[in-house]
Amino acid sequence: MRKCVALALAIVMFFSTVGIFFRASVYAKDRKEYISGKSYDLGEKDKYEISKAQEVNDATKRFFVKGDISSVATNNGLVSYAVNSGNLKLMIDEQFGKDLFVPKTSTDWHIVADKSNDVDSTKLLNNIESGAVVVQTSKDGKTWINVDTETDIYNKEDTINNRTINGEATGAFYVTNDVQLTSGCYYKVIVAYRLQREIDSSKVVFWDKKNYEDKERMEIYEFYAYNPSVNKTEKLDIKKAYEFGDVYRVESQ
Repeated sequence: MRKCVALALAIVMFFSTVGIFFRASVYAKDRKEYISGKSYDLGEKDKYEISKAQEVNDATKRFFVKGDISSVATNNGLVSYAVNSGNLKLMIDEQFGKDLFVPKTSTDWHIVADKSNDVDSTKLLNNIESGAVVVQTSKDGKTWINVDTETDIYNKEDTINNRTINGEATGAFYVTNDVQLTSGCYYKVIVAYRLQREIDSSKVVFWDKKNYEDKERMEIYEFYAYNPSVNKTEKLDIKKAYEFGDVYRVESQ
């Protein structure tokens, strides 16, 4: 009888230990890191061309990544994530920029619908509306490939971090792939939206005409990600390294 009780206790302790180890392993593979970006302002008809943009000091904490991140360092001036296993999930912070939709007064800058579909050198399939995102990847940080786009992002809050791609829910805004992390990959995320505010009204006969000014706003986030366990001496077939897409030669930010 005593042997049975001792065996039962040993089994319970074993599975408890395994459970604790398993939970710790899951937790370790779910590290969250915010990505710092840069904000730029443009004229109201500049088509979000980065060459016309002026950097401003507004905060940029719209995106964070989640995954089995073992270390965070710097590579060529960009934050670099070592991903031990699986892939990185790129997520949008749904609370960031909420005040741009609910301004305290009409004279505060706030987001308005943009009916254009140009973001720098990219022609979107749909209008920007409440905001557009373009995700690009690069092998060398100079030649960029468009791998994903999304429009009207603020009117898709319920689905923006669980988008369906090729019929499958991703559980993220964008997910990296094995080939990118095996070879090491640069990522650029461009956010574009239109801002408007009320300025001094003007007198027209018997009524005050409200006047407004508009400007374009861009946010740019860049980072590097790789799998540190891959033997870097192995040569990859570059022709298979990326999905087909639009390629642009741009100046490195």
